[in-house]
Amino acid sequence: MKVVEVVGSLQIGGAENQVVQLLNGWDPARIEKHLVCFTDMDTHFSRALRADVKRHYVKLPRHGQIGCIVRLAGLLRRIRPHVVQAHMFHTNLYAVLAAYLARVPIVITTEHGENFWKNTIHHLIERYIISLLSTLRVAVSEDIRRIRVHTGDVPGDKIVVIPPCVEIPECGVEYQARSPVRIGAVGRMVSAKDYPSLLRAFACVIEAGVHAELVFLGDGPNRPQLERLVWNLGLSGFVHFPGFQPNVGKWLRDFDLVVFSSVREGIPVAMLEAMATGIPIVATRVGGIPEVIRDGLDGLLVKSGCPDILADAMVKIARDVDQRRAIGTRGRERVASLFSREVICGRYEELFRKLLARRKSSVQQ
Repeated sequence: MKVVEVVGSLQIGGAENQVVQLLNGWDPARIEKHLVCFTDMDTHFSRALRADVKRHYVKLPRHGQIGCIVRLAGLLRRIRPHVVQAHMFHTNLYAVLAAYLARVPIVITTEHGENFWKNTIHHLIERYIISLLSTLRVAVSEDIRRIRVHTGDVPGDKIVVIPPCVEIPECGVEYQARSPVRIGAVGRMVSAKDYPSLLRAFACVIEAGVHAELVFLGDGPNRPQLERLVWNLGLSGFVHFPGFQPNVGKWLRDFDLVVFSSVREGIPVAMLEAMATGIPIVATRVGGIPEVIRDGLDGLLVKSGCPDILADAMVKIARDVDQRRAIGTRGRERVASLFSREVICGRYEELFRKLLARRKSSVQQ
């Protein structure tokens, strides 16, 4: 079976991470794997791809979308894939049109975010082009599926939920009572992450007498604002900004707790990675996060935008090593059973074969 994954770029992001996980996870004895990218592929993610993945670059000029679609269609005709899977709005649009021109049997478009930025034109494109030309649409969380159906972007019977996946490390972290307690935040510094609330919560943690430090892994447009807030809150020396780190797993093992303070979220891959390592999580009850974390069992869930409530949960975990161990262990077991790369790659392969069998049956009839 030939499968082509199409993604706009292989820069840092959850969707890009998932493309790499799927391509590396499928057995090359059963699936011939192709990657199509519209931008330079010399990135950390591209270097993580296994040698059995065939890579293709299709140039996307600023005002050359039609030419890009035509070139992509020509490439698909040469590859003759059984399945094309695309990721995110603009790539979904180009891929479904190219796959239609190339007569690809199965076309799957994948939804990774809530995408509240979309206007009327975007929704019309979703409804009358992307959904119409897709064999099936996949949402990475039930929350995203509900949004797509509610907005009318896709019929309810044409979208299914398959969550993101992560590699499960062979062993988890060693839980220990150490000082300072190291608290991590992983993700881009954008408004949706609500890091100002996290910083205000962390200030309360320090005021409560907890010897702790907060480390932000990531970068983004809001970093200058956050650095000013650290100064204004008197947290200099307690908060560190090492920036983007390609090897997040190495850093995770040094954390005692990872916090997600988002006001909008799908299912954060960084959260799954932390749980797979055995790190306890404190997270806001938004988006797809409650689909992963069972409050009090696999992590602690709190209301978004409430620094005092977030601080209480952080203090609770920081002061109790036994609770850190119990929550971290259960979280690791849950991710291994439901969100491992082997499990999710298997679900996709089963879906592809089911759709191909259904198409073959309908053609024969």
